[in-house]
Amino acid sequence: MATARPCVGIYNPEGTPVGSALMPSVFCAPLRADLVRFVCTNLAKNSRQAYGVAPNAGYQTSAESWGTGRAVSRIPRVPGGGTHRSGQAAFGNMCRGGGMFAPNKTWRRWHRKVNVTMKRHAVAAAVAATGLPALVMARGHKIDAVPELPLVVEDAVESLKKTKEAAKLLQHLGCAEELQKIRESKKLRAGRGKGRNRRCTLKKGPLVIYNSDDGICRAFRNIPGVELAHVDRLSVLTLAPGGTLGRFCVWTASAFKRLQLLYGRTDGVGTAALKKGYHLPRPVLQNADIARIINSDEVQSVVRPMLKGPPKKSQHKNLLTNRSVLLRVNPAAKNLKRNAQLAQQPGSRPYTILQKKKIAKREERKQHRMMGKKYMKEIRRAFEDKAAENMSEARQPEDRLSPVFLPPFPDSNSGADGKEEQCFDSQWPVAAQWFVQGVLSPVEGDPQISVPCSYCTRPLVPPLQMVTMEEELSPAILAARAKLRERCAKSQQLGGKGTARRKARKTHKSVVGDDKKLQLSLKRVGAASIFGVEEVFLLRADGSALHFHNPKVQAAPSANTYVITGAAEDKPNAGALLGVRGLLGGAAGALEGASINPEMLRQLQQHVESLSKKEQQKEAKEEADDDVPDLVDNFEEAAKE
Repeated sequence: MATARPCVGIYNPEGTPVGSALMPSVFCAPLRADLVRFVCTNLAKNSRQAYGVAPNAGYQTSAESWGTGRAVSRIPRVPGGGTHRSGQAAFGNMCRGGGMFAPNKTWRRWHRKVNVTMKRHAVAAAVAATGLPALVMARGHKIDAVPELPLVVEDAVESLKKTKEAAKLLQHLGCAEELQKIRESKKLRAGRGKGRNRRCTLKKGPLVIYNSDDGICRAFRNIPGVELAHVDRLSVLTLAPGGTLGRFCVWTASAFKRLQLLYGRTDGVGTAALKKGYHLPRPVLQNADIARIINSDEVQSVVRPMLKGPPKKSQHKNLLTNRSVLLRVNPAAKNLKRNAQLAQQPGSRPYTILQKKKIAKREERKQHRMMGKKYMKEIRRAFEDKAAENMSEARQPEDRLSPVFLPPFPDSNSGADGKEEQCFDSQWPVAAQWFVQGVLSPVEGDPQISVPCSYCTRPLVPPLQMVTMEEELSPAILAARAKLRERCAKSQQLGGKGTARRKARKTHKSVVGDDKKLQLSLKRVGAASIFGVEEVFLLRADGSALHFHNPKVQAAPSANTYVITGAAEDKPNAGALLGVRGLLGGAAGALEGASINPEMLRQLQQHVESLSKKEQQKEAKEEADDDVPDLVDNFEEAAKE
């Protein structure tokens, strides 16, 4: 129910209460928001005007199909020639200039019929909603200064004829804030309605409902947002614009009292006096809260208990694929997954811990790899030492021993009779030769070698002393060789089969960006290329030079900018350039430090041209001197010749 107050106050034009009136029964009608919205939607369609396209639009041509066999679609085509239009497809909705599919027709069903009783129920619900301040404020009306709702004024208001008096009346009733809001809401309409006599939009204001027009319409019609309606011709479109309940209404006393005759009573006793056979909506239930009724003690005491069905079969769910089952079995899985996600986000604590573990594991692998390399070095060194020892044993004696120092061989031998005899068989060189070739092997601990003589019975016993190279060399050389052997033993194999591949990081430096910036800067200063330059020498004060071979030379004299681009070679000794320095003289020294200007270039060019001319003159003079014969002492002899 909208309200249950028995009386409503009546106010004069100054806003002072002067009396009271009974509350009509229509203000107790049920609020049917669904019914109000349905009626508003259908009644709003009854004000539409029919529209549609021309019946023959898209078909104003004598197009015919070409049929099959011409490698084109069979849609009708425009006849004729000499223009782009000929041969184009026509009539189809996919064609340019063709007809449209399902065009709007003027004979379509624009309007909607709504039952009279339904419209009356909707109006009754809308009238009841105007008496609820909550719904009126929810709709957007400013009624903070309004004394009460519904707002009723005395019948003297119906005789007002001036707009100024009507505006003053609304201000006394507390509608000043509402009128100010309406004036500020005037805005330009969006869309094509701007050109169709509805250029601006305006919010809805108070609705003044009267019983007799004695000038009230002329007084209120020019106030922005204010509308008027006769109590006998109330419409749901004005009481609930857009199907939303809660319009702010101002009633006159006579119109307010007439509502009882128009809509009758809510208790169902009799019908409305001014509407034949109509009575207000009667509620089917006194209490519409069905849930409260079902859960009440009266109902629950008589209903039978709830039946339980058979037990359901359990279904096995795989925890590896079902997340809910996994969390029920292992509640920590959620945290583990969260930590795994955080481990991939830089800056988080799990990410920091993971990086530390990776670094520690990397260091452990590095130490393990170093220990393995050290072990392999020791094994390789043992094999190398043994191999070197075997090779030294397998060498020939001449490679192991140094030359043997032999004493002088005796010239005579003593015979058997004790006399000294001359031995003509010189076996000493033979023994030395045998020793070198390895025929005679020395015995360890006995450095002497016995060589029998072929003429005498006494053996040759020369004091053969074997001296090795190690004993012959100095201690410094031996220390250097030991140090070399130690360094070679520690050397590593840098390549070949069985060694680890070295990971060489190559840094690729790109100078494309710098080169583009340089070219752009040269383009701005207007640098032009100089062709035909084969070599460029840039001399320094210390005598060195920077040599460019076939460089790219660019110059911008106006900006004092000269660019030499190419492969440069640094020559610390510029002795080859002394000839050039001598030719240039002071100009070469000037070119070393000072900046080059166009005048210097011109002077340098003239100087080089003069030098070239002098060289040509010198060569021509030498050629001319070749033709002159050599001078002789006597001219007569020269004449005879």
